[in-house]
Amino acid sequence: MMKNEGSEGAIYEFASAAGALEGFIYKRDGVEERYLEDWVSNLRAQYDDLSPDLKEALQPAINRTLGRALHSLKRLFGENSRLFDSLSSIVQGALPSSDDDFDEEKVSKATKYKARKSVKA
Repeated sequence: MMKNEGSEGAIYEFASAAGALEGFIYKRDGVEERYLEDWVSNLRAQYDDLSPDLKEALQPAINRTLGRALHSLKRLFGENSRLFDSLSSIVQGALPSSDDDFDEEKVSKATKYKARKSVKA
């Protein structure tokens, strides 16, 4: 079980690790695979620890973040790397078009937060 056993802690730890990985390998060259092995292994374990309901609720965001990370891993190590294989097992459905594909993320957040503002008004 994760250090923070509650759902909020588990979500935070997984999301922060996923986002940090995405940012760390984005447009970076010269990263050695061995430096990422524990990171990806921990992400896999954290994902496996999420309840089925949480996975279902979070999967679209996971697909976007880790999908972009997969594009970076592919560029760095190829589709046949263990890291790519392990991380791709978390992503369900279509990948973003590239590691630069933030359009869907922007639209999703704009719609979500615009709706919240109109409810408060």
